Amino acid sequence: MTAATNDVGLVTLPSGQPLAIAVFVSDSKASAVIREAVINWAIAFTVMLLLPLSVNFARLVQQTRLESSLRAALLTRTITFQSLELVSFDTN
Repeated sequence: MTAATNDVGLVTLPSGQPLAIAVFVSDSKASAVIREAVINWAIAFTVMLLLPLSVNFARLVQQTRLESSLRAALLTRTITFQSLELVSFDTN
């Protein structure tokens, strides 16, 4: 039985930010080759999940910023009327 096998992976997300992934396998009866394969698969699946999630998160942040800018523009750069009076009304 092995005390522990550890590995760290560094990934660059689509946003350009680095991400560190650490995997620890302890008390395993498997051989070193199998333990390393398990660690590699864990890192691969984590990266496969993180890439689309980070892209969607970036889109949400961008959408939130756009909505904020639009809201600010609508609140500060539009003319609003307190009351209106109907002057004329015509129907066919």
